[in-house]
Amino acid sequence: YDPVFLPNGFEKTFGEMSAEQKHGWKPGQPTALSHRARAFQKFAKARLGSA
Repeated sequence: YDPVFLPNGFEKTFGEMSAEQKHGWKPGQPTALSHRARAFQKFAKARLGSA
């Protein structure tokens, strides 16, 4: 379904994005697009705390 979904605030569908754009996250970016990346962020924050 990646070619169909256009995330809010983006001009490319998931199918047009690179893997880094879909699954990556960079400091300063509020949250990742990928549900797996968001889950890992929550896990890391719970285990390591905010640094």
